This record gives sequence, structure tokens and C-alpha cells, in this order.
Amino acid sequence: MYYLLWIVVGIFAIIIIVKIAKGIKTRSSKEDPGLGTVLGGRGTFAVFLGLIATGLSVAAIFIPWYIVYSDIQTTVISAEGQVLLIDGLHGLQVNFLVTDAGMSPLFSIGILFYIFLALGAVSGIIGIFGVKKAKSLGTSYILSGIFFFIMVIILIILISQINLLVGTIQGAFGIPLPPEATDIMNAIAAAPVFGSYSTSITGLGTVDFAWGFQMGAFLLMGSAFIKIFSGAILRTKSEF
Repeated sequence: MYYLLWIVVGIFAIIIIVKIAKGIKTRSSKEDPGLGTVLGGRGTFAVFLGLIATGLSVAAIFIPWYIVYSDIQTTVISAEGQVLLIDGLHGLQVNFLVTDAGMSPLFSIGILFYIFLALGAVSGIIGIFGVKKAKSLGTSYILSGIFFFIMVIILIILISQINLLVGTIQGAFGIPLPPEATDIMNAIAAAPVFGSYSTSITGLGTVDFAWGFQMGAFLLMGSAFIKIFSGAILRTKSEF
């Protein structure tokens, strides 16, 4: 996983270096009409929107994307809190509430999430400096917005397949899960966007679960909408 991480960082580093070199070459060229001419008028407004979208995507890294909350009141265990959390920093984390370990990362996808978002933001800002045509920057914005939507779709797919992770979780942490865990996982997988589940365990007590998207996911979707909108403005702007 870490080899893949360094490959991704290396690719982004090359892209950023190339963009910086092209930007310097473009701005120092005698034929350069100037950034103000290329992005003048509504182009400036579109770039401003693009920067707002970039800020939202960076903020999304630090805010939860998805949470599964539980309230377990039984004679065996009495606990409440987050049992599953997905964010841009740590990826997928689980908490079994039966130990003091707290959240434990299940996969390392969070590393790639924040690397993609952070380096994408840097690359996008540098790209403004070296832009030659407003339409090319607009295309970049639209593709960036589509990428954010794809991330949200991947999140939905991941949650919809969470019932398949029961065996993986038991093997990874060596903690046997009760049969009710499968029912809860199936309920989450059937309604991955939002939902709740309540059940009574005969002679033991009650178990309540609630889950759904959090602010981080909404920031990503908002960033995607703004990127695509600002990209459309740039695509329809008259060139100098």
C-alpha cells in the first residue's frame, strides 16, 4: 500500500513540476496576453468559484464523510458511540465498543483520499498561473468536479458492500461478532445513504443503530457542483 502511495505522490509531483515549468514559460513568453486578459470578465468570477470549491474539498479532508452510530443497552454490554467512521484522513475505521482501543483503521484508503485531494488542490491552483486559454482551465475544472462525484459514488459502493466485511473484520481483529451483526450490516448495505435499525435481543436488551452521510461528503458534493459550474462558465467564455 505504501509503495502505491509513493507512486501516486511521485506522479502528482511530476505533474506539478511540469505545470510550474509551463506556467513560467507561458507567462514569460512575448506572445503572452497576460493572465488578466485570458481570465478577464466572468472568467475571473469562475476562477473565484473554483478557489472556493478547492477550499471546500480541502476542508472535507478533516470532516467525517460517513458515520454509523450505535446505542447498545443490554445486560452483556451497555455502550453508545460511533462504531464506523469514514473520513479523508484515516479511511474506514471501526470501534467495537468492548475495549478502550477506540477507532481502529480497517483499510488505508484514507491515505490515498487526502493525498488525492490535497495534491489535486495544489495542482489546480498552480494550473491557474500557467493557463493559456480559459476553455482549457474550464475543462480541468469540470473533470475535477466529476472526480469528486466519483469519490462519493465509490463511498456509496463501499457502504453498500459493507455486509461482506463481517468476515474481514473478525479476521483482522480476532473478535467474534454476534449473529445480529450480520443483520445490522445487511440493513446498512440495503440503505447506504441514510437509515436506522432497531432490534430487541430476547432477555438481553435493545440495540439501536443510525447511519448516514456527514458534512464531509456534502462538502465534496458541493465542491463538485461548484467546479463543474465554474468550468462551464470558462468553457463558454469568449477567448481573447
